[in-house]
Amino acid sequence: MGKSFVASTLVERIEPGMHEANDNSVIRCTRSRDVARLLRLQGDHGESRGIVTIEDAHVLSLENLQGLVDFVGSTDRPVLITLDINPVGPATAESVARTRTITSLWADLGLERVDLSGVGFTEASAMIDDACGHEGLDVVTRARIVHGAAGNPKLIGELTREALRNPGSVDMGSASLILGPNTLPPRILDLARERLLDLSDVDEYALITLAKLGTIPYVRAARLVGQAPLRSLLRRGLVSHEPGASEFVAANLLYASAAQLLREVENPLDAEHAVEKLLLSDLRMGESLTSSECVVLSTYWVNNPDADPLDGLSAEKSASVLCRAARRADVWGLPAASEVFARRSMALAPAVPAVHSLSRALAGQGRVNAALDLLERDTTPHTVPREDVDLAMWWILLSGWVPDSEQRRGTMVGITTGWGTVDPLLAAIGELTEMFGELISSDYEDGIDALNAFAADESKPMPLRLRALTLLVSTYSHRGEPAELDRAYTDGRALVGEIAASRSFRTYSDDHTAAAIFIARAGFTLSQQGESRVQLSHDLDVYALRAVLEGNELELALVNAVSGSLSLSSQNAARAEVELARAEAGLRFKTEPETSFVVRLLRAVSLFALNRPDEAMEIFGSMSPAELTSEPWMEFYSRYIRILLDVNPADMTKTHAALLDLADYKKGRYRQVSMTGAYLASRAGAPLDKLVALMDGFESLGHSHIADVYEEHVRAEAAGDAFRLDAVGSRLEEFGLSEEAAWAFSLAMTAHLGHGRSAEAVVSRARRDAQARQPLSPVTAVVPASNAAARDNVARLTRRELEIAQLAGIGLSNSEIASRLFLSVRTVESHVLQARVKLGASRRSELGLYLADVGSKVS
Repeated sequence: MGKSFVASTLVERIEPGMHEANDNSVIRCTRSRDVARLLRLQGDHGESRGIVTIEDAHVLSLENLQGLVDFVGSTDRPVLITLDINPVGPATAESVARTRTITSLWADLGLERVDLSGVGFTEASAMIDDACGHEGLDVVTRARIVHGAAGNPKLIGELTREALRNPGSVDMGSASLILGPNTLPPRILDLARERLLDLSDVDEYALITLAKLGTIPYVRAARLVGQAPLRSLLRRGLVSHEPGASEFVAANLLYASAAQLLREVENPLDAEHAVEKLLLSDLRMGESLTSSECVVLSTYWVNNPDADPLDGLSAEKSASVLCRAARRADVWGLPAASEVFARRSMALAPAVPAVHSLSRALAGQGRVNAALDLLERDTTPHTVPREDVDLAMWWILLSGWVPDSEQRRGTMVGITTGWGTVDPLLAAIGELTEMFGELISSDYEDGIDALNAFAADESKPMPLRLRALTLLVSTYSHRGEPAELDRAYTDGRALVGEIAASRSFRTYSDDHTAAAIFIARAGFTLSQQGESRVQLSHDLDVYALRAVLEGNELELALVNAVSGSLSLSSQNAARAEVELARAEAGLRFKTEPETSFVVRLLRAVSLFALNRPDEAMEIFGSMSPAELTSEPWMEFYSRYIRILLDVNPADMTKTHAALLDLADYKKGRYRQVSMTGAYLASRAGAPLDKLVALMDGFESLGHSHIADVYEEHVRAEAAGDAFRLDAVGSRLEEFGLSEEAAWAFSLAMTAHLGHGRSAEAVVSRARRDAQARQPLSPVTAVVPASNAAARDNVARLTRRELEIAQLAGIGLSNSEIASRLFLSVRTVESHVLQARVKLGASRRSELGLYLADVGSKVS
């Protein structure tokens, strides 16, 4: 059923026969003569009556679209418009302008909008960008807005503005509904109210109940709230089928929260605890509950003194429900609630899972030593190998967070060996530790075959196999072997797929945590790889939406971490800081310390880039030398930060020497690291001839797409080859590295000017302007921040300095300028130096760029 059919049917029912009597009633924008009639309608101020139907408005030109907007804003006639929202093909300046003009129909003029297919993720993201700018919100908050708004464009705008005003205000989840109503700003509440009108008590109770339970099978949802209410909510769009898994349904959290807040009196079904009693009945009949159902039931037991967990249930079964509720509360990021559930569980029937959950709850509140003490003093019998393996893996992770980690791990090994159930795990950990040591001590030469064999061994614990693949992804990146890197990442994703397929919606295992950590650690590596970046960015959007639906706070923090790394490598330090700050807060005591170290180091770099050195140094100073040198790229970043601390813009000699030394890290053994160093050195104005000589001496150990482009950039700049620089800019543009692409096009423009190719220079400049963004750091801050700043700098030049700078900028040598102006070579050298200092140009070739930026012309 198409849009036009829906529109014509609707109009026929409202105004039967009206269209036959009115020539101007239907305008089909696919026909040129109808477009002409649309333009004439702009002068229609009431002469005609009835509904105007404008079909397929998306095909109008930008000018005619604006005419449509003007008509809608001025006419008193009812208007019905059909159009497709999502543009086809790559985004261009015109397509962006068209989308904004179309959006103004409902965003500015207030037209009621009916989405026959819903607002997709792409369009919703574009609307968020429009409201706040690309750097304003992190990937997780954006996912929460897209999910919460459920395709309502007005809600998307309001939620975006609210998130900008009050960060964290849109972070609602199933857990918050269980604990009490979410708070919503009045404007958002009013928008949600429209969709909740005439909701019966039964439907309202079903909506809130399903929102508390998260994603569950349709059959289970129908069993708990009834078939009729579930179908009613599906028709209203308040509950939806999960994409790609139609047998599952999930309620919209925002509308459920609004329903809870708008309720004036207690819902009778709430007072009866209808769902809780149904869950108890299922338990007594031997039915297994989901972890979210366990939270609902456990909350009922904890908050109602008359509710007896032992009524019709054994102590072991009730304890199991409470224990699973504790683990789910921990996943939701509610450690205090998790502790309450875990202690009630242990009081009923002490068991290993309850000890595990209580330890996690204590750690989640920052009480790491108390969590370790609990594990060391526990006397619970250990008879189930799977439970003991999970607990031992957590114990190993937790002990890494304390200063006396080696002593604590020694205690852990002694205790767990006595269980007699985790010997294979301890042996496997020993193997993996030995391989890692061999890998590091040999500079990523030895231990690779052993790691591949370990990762392929199905008898090994899944988290350790994923850890081996994480090491391999990092190793192949350092060695410059992209094919092997892709294979290791693909193998890891296959294991992650197995975990997802085997994990029932009723359980939550430590394998799932390991899978999330693998994706994150591999993501840190892939964010530095050119051709992997676009796919990674798409994957992050998918992971963020999934984690929002799950309410998994660890996964959300990991998504923020990888997105922050991706933003930083794209020179978007402002966005990186937003992402990494959220990640750092969410990861503490939830994953192995190494991941948190990576996030903190990346955050220090982003803070330096934002000219906040004191905050950066506070983070940087808190990290030990061992942490800062654990991997080549971490050592690279730590050395880079030290260089930034010593930058003296008036004398860059020391900085250039330090950057040359950084580029020579391990004599080029780690290609990605060395070529990044060479590129940064060239950006800071280090001698290009020395950089080329340095690169000529590097060992050839495979390649990396982005490292290859960085190398070509330095060599093309040294050769003054404008066409090669244009090609480099195109490759960087493909990788999504906008600022670096802008720099390449800037240098190409200058080189074209130097060879008298003004037409090519205009093209390079246009491509630069399309990409330009703020630079990464003080070392790379060579491109003028704005035309206004550039004009101020040019105004500081004397007439003679400007004249000489213009000639130097188009490629004339000092002797050629001296001959042309009848000056000595020494005088020209002095004026060129003064011009560079005043303009902030690191090297002579940049003078043309600075002067071209403000429209200065050579006479």
